Amino acid sequence: MVSAEQVAQFFLACTDPESGDATTHLKLQKLVYYAQAWHLAKHGTPLFPETIEAWRHGPAVGSVYQQYKSFGYGAIDVSRAEVPDLPAGVETHLRWIWDTYGAYEAWFLSSLTHRESPWIRARAGLPPDSNSGRPIRNEWMTEFYRAMREPDLPPRPPIERPVLHAAEEIERARHSGEARIPWEQIRDRPHHAGV
Repeated sequence: MVSAEQVAQFFLACTDPESGDATTHLKLQKLVYYAQAWHLAKHGTPLFPETIEAWRHGPAVGSVYQQYKSFGYGAIDVSRAEVPDLPAGVETHLRWIWDTYGAYEAWFLSSLTHRESPWIRARAGLPPDSNSGRPIRNEWMTEFYRAMREPDLPPRPPIERPVLHAAEEIERARHSGEARIPWEQIRDRPHHAGV
């Protein structure tokens, strides 16, 4: 068994900023979640011991949050990220998760988890915007993803980078309480392509 932090480090090491790739904290949490969920479905055992909680924007691991929270909604600095020493089978599994989910944007992955029963079950009865530390039980992930057998994902359409950047800025503004950011201000800001 490995740690959730090692799983997160693997995904950060896969990120290639020179090709326009970036991984935000939100995206990283979803990749860590899918790594655990699909490991449970395919192998019947957890990949890591940490509990996954049903947070407002989707599944999250508290220790991974603590490690990367300083990056907020921005891209995590991967300049010193290295692939951790992992058993070969674990590395193969994580590579499959990256190849399957890594090309999708953070908010798409978040919305995907919101449509899947493990997160829905853990948040039963909670208002949509409430915080929660409720656990997503391993049995729920095993049951749901084993029944799915393979990820059911749409083809990823090309995204115009200025439009993507505008969407990121709007989301940041929404969470920071800013009422509105003029388009010109968004367009003219330097930014990292992709999420």
